[in-house]
Amino acid sequence: MPSLLLSIKIKVISMNMFSNTGEGIIWLIAIALMIYSHVRIFQKANHAWWEAIIPIYSTYILIKITGKPGWWIILLFVPIVNIVIYIIVTHQLSIKFGYGGWFTVGLLFVPFVFYPIIGLGDSVYMPERAAATTPAL
Repeated sequence: MPSLLLSIKIKVISMNMFSNTGEGIIWLIAIALMIYSHVRIFQKANHAWWEAIIPIYSTYILIKITGKPGWWIILLFVPIVNIVIYIIVTHQLSIKFGYGGWFTVGLLFVPFVFYPIIGLGDSVYMPERAAATTPAL
């Protein structure tokens, strides 16, 4: 009996999740765009495309792309500190691709617009740029 109730709950949740087929398609397109944008960002930074799709490893590589030490990934598991680290890494990513502070705000609050600008646009990765703008911790 509990398995029947569980299957009914799962069915109801899945039916409500994308009640409108158009909405589900829009979400799938947005997710595919974000994945492709991350792949292109990694390729622009001279990394393999597959490194962008492995969950924790991709975050480690993104931290390395921004010029920060790889052990910063541990700080992402610390509450409150993770927010600060995420903002610093996002800002450094923005700088490494030739953008500034306002672009960082866009990356933080409207990522589905600004990540494709970096990944699919004419942005060029400059590893030597702004290496000393934030402390290395």
